[in-house]
Amino acid sequence: MHLWGDEEAGFVGDRIYLSTNQIHLIELTLPPRGRFTHSDENRTVFAADEVYHVVEGELLLTNPETGEAELISAGESLFFRRDTWHHGVNRSPDR
Repeated sequence: MHLWGDEEAGFVGDRIYLSTNQIHLIELTLPPRGRFTHSDENRTVFAADEVYHVVEGELLLTNPETGEAELISAGESLFFRRDTWHHGVNRSPDR
């Protein structure tokens, strides 16, 4: 388990199940109404394709470069190509 972030970027709990030069399997945990962005101290890295799968609640993912936003709910997934800048917000008030 690794806690990523700071006050500016938000905090994310990362449970790392697998991390190799070919694949990373990481479970992210955000508190209710929690978010992740980036800061000078904690830059986000988008050097690979990514799939987000929501287990509980709702996750709003936004691309600050394009203004695109996608809301995914429990049981849904969203795929991003490499180098797609994005921020996330846990929209759930209680999970």
